[in-house]
Amino acid sequence: MALTLAQILDREYARAKQPKGPTLGSLAEHLGVRQDQLSRLRTGSLRLSARLADRIAAVFEPRDPARASALRTELLAARSQGPERSSDSRPDLVVALRKLFGNLAERRGLLCVCYRDFPQGLGEFSETATIAGEAVARGMTFALFQPFGSLEVLERESVKRGTREPLAVRDYRRLLADGVRSVFEKMRSNARKAAAKAAPGQMALYEPATLHPTPCGFATRLFYTAYLQHDQGLREQLYEWVAGTQPEEHRFVERGDPQLVKAVAGQFHPINTWWKEKGTLPVTNGQLEEAFSLFRLELGGELPKKRTWNVAGSLP
Repeated sequence: MALTLAQILDREYARAKQPKGPTLGSLAEHLGVRQDQLSRLRTGSLRLSARLADRIAAVFEPRDPARASALRTELLAARSQGPERSSDSRPDLVVALRKLFGNLAERRGLLCVCYRDFPQGLGEFSETATIAGEAVARGMTFALFQPFGSLEVLERESVKRGTREPLAVRDYRRLLADGVRSVFEKMRSNARKAAAKAAPGQMALYEPATLHPTPCGFATRLFYTAYLQHDQGLREQLYEWVAGTQPEEHRFVERGDPQLVKAVAGQFHPINTWWKEKGTLPVTNGQLEEAFSLFRLELGGELPKKRTWNVAGSLP
């Protein structure tokens, strides 16, 4: 299968500078482009121009015109593999999500998302739930996290608290919990339809074991991804869904700060650590107990002795 534009850039940078792979910032600096421009090129929301392809090829192959020409041709071919935009095509964000999910499916990678606001897969971008389900069917592992409490606990606590908590807060939490379950069911249904046989441990929804845990501390639409690179170990990346006022103004950009990637990865521990070790997600509360027991020392003993998540749903 032909490489994507992002994979070609990573390959060339590894050859030239850093075998373990670039950060977004180091690659942008090496190529002499802005980080936001490079992020949009990598996700497919910005089309590579012939002029920039010439420039990139010259940076990577400054002394060999023949190899520079071959690289330019490869870069432009990778650009043309993406779906063509038409007047009635979907926003760049959907194109970028489709490319990311497809790449993770091909590499059998992991995607973790913590839902601190209402799922877009149930709103104007409902097709993203279909794209996600199909990617799971093709090999992507997807862990969904809802951090405010299970629907049942929220309903029970709402009665106990009475007027001590603003009605709008209680309603929002219940709406969010119900919405995340709904989008999970939609994605799981699409995965089942697209796959002849669903793989156990490839998709799961996690809800808090208590009402007020703090495992997801980043109040933004961040997508944590991880996959194994051939002979280069684990590659972890972070993407952000940036909302606009109109559908076509939404953007999907890569966040390359290594410290931010590490911090966001930590909020999904030990579930992503279980995946790194076993290649699947923990899909029972017993497996979650085991994960917390095995990996609580991974972060210097910072994990609580008891698990903070419950499994609310899984595939198949």
